[in-house]
Amino acid sequence: MNSKRGLKGHLADLAIGLALTGVLLGLGEAGLRALDVGDPGTQVDLSRGFDPDAAYIVPDPEVPGGWVTQFSEGRLEEVIIPPRPTGRAGGPTPPKRVLLFGGSNTDNFPDGNLEVFLNGAGGDWEVINLGRMGYGSARVSIIFEQALERLAPDLVVLYAGHNEFVERSFERDLDAEWSGPVARRIGRLAAASRVVTQVRKLFDRAAPRSDKRPEAWKWEYDKFKGLTYPETLEVYGRYGDNLTFMCRAARERQVGVLLCTVVHNHFAAPFESTLPPDWTPERTQRFERLRASISTSFPEWLRPLAPLRARDRVVGIDWRAPPDRRRTPPLPADDLGLRACLGPLSSAPAKRPDSDRWSEKTWRLLEALEQLKVRDVESERGALESVEAQLVEALRLCPDHPLSHFELGLVRLALGRDRDLVAPHLEAAARFDRAPRRGNGATNDIVRGVAAQVDGVVLLDAAELFSSRMPMGLVGWEWMSDHCHLNRGACLVFMADVARVLQERWP
Repeated sequence: MNSKRGLKGHLADLAIGLALTGVLLGLGEAGLRALDVGDPGTQVDLSRGFDPDAAYIVPDPEVPGGWVTQFSEGRLEEVIIPPRPTGRAGGPTPPKRVLLFGGSNTDNFPDGNLEVFLNGAGGDWEVINLGRMGYGSARVSIIFEQALERLAPDLVVLYAGHNEFVERSFERDLDAEWSGPVARRIGRLAAASRVVTQVRKLFDRAAPRSDKRPEAWKWEYDKFKGLTYPETLEVYGRYGDNLTFMCRAARERQVGVLLCTVVHNHFAAPFESTLPPDWTPERTQRFERLRASISTSFPEWLRPLAPLRARDRVVGIDWRAPPDRRRTPPLPADDLGLRACLGPLSSAPAKRPDSDRWSEKTWRLLEALEQLKVRDVESERGALESVEAQLVEALRLCPDHPLSHFELGLVRLALGRDRDLVAPHLEAAARFDRAPRRGNGATNDIVRGVAAQVDGVVLLDAAELFSSRMPMGLVGWEWMSDHCHLNRGACLVFMADVARVLQERWP
């Protein structure tokens, strides 16, 4: 009996100790929040590849005072950053140093052209491109902080927002590797805790930054399958936190910030259309039956624009397919179903000269675009209007269903409906995508909000600027290589836009 009472006593002591620890942690958390100290929003995600101790920019062993990136573990060419110059003509004033940050779009920007545009009017500018394929705002923020410390920029240009669902996040790791909802909840609370943040800072100060290399990017898109929209919004929240952190860090050093919204392809289908998690089985079954009917009756000639399988999507590599994936061009080279554009885009080279290298599915997509322009749909108007009505019913049942929005936009475009009945649905398809691999209206609203909240940040609304140059305000395959990448002609136009704003705001 005594031994039993002893065991119970130990368990009681343990319970009391855990309760007291919880109370102290709660008081500490409340105190730090009251003092606004240790906000985890200024920390990067706790996930593989997002280690702030990994060095992305290290001293160049061959050039004293120079730096070199280590982004890709030798798989890709690294960026060599020369020592900060004292002036191109030997004068006392050095050129303005501009750093570009973001993912693969930024990496693809013709920074040499940007430097020519900037210096063409007698300016003195130096442009260094630190964009890298697949990097979202969390990883960019690590590079950003190291670049501020080591490269002494005058100005930074941020174009990030396409890759928030490219690499796995802390929550996805917990779901995959921690068993049970309690363990996952504990991990998420730790990630959001200001007490944990402060403890990590103590260890960071005790252990100086090492020169270990960051881990290589990996293909992990499937980790976001099944994401619900509330979970999507959590990722967007961290995106906003990362942008705010970078803008504030730059402004604290008196570094100018040009923050850009991102351009996306309104005619690229959404990636994930998960249903709300609180639906009853009966409601889910009703919706799925309706969707099955829509998929059966959706016009086949439009299907290349709204593929149901990932492998049927057109991606960048399809514009330079290997010989066994090519076919003879079925359309005249000067008429590829592309729309006439407005303003500077009207003279940029939209049509690619190497059409003999395009893949089969690329030509199917272009044929569908051509049909949207020239097809006489009177004989099939009844069938199209029936699909339209079914899609309207689907959106009545699930107002934020991305694929239904996208298909409704296409069907109404085929029917010749007005812009106000077409464009909002193509916009909503991107905005409500559960795991988008592109920026959209939701992420761009976050960019606009950050620019308005952080003093001294200049906004370049590239999404709005490009939309203003397109028929119906919809950016499409004329200027995109896939769902998110600007093609060469659009990149050149965008560099001219960036140069104009930089020269106007920082003459």
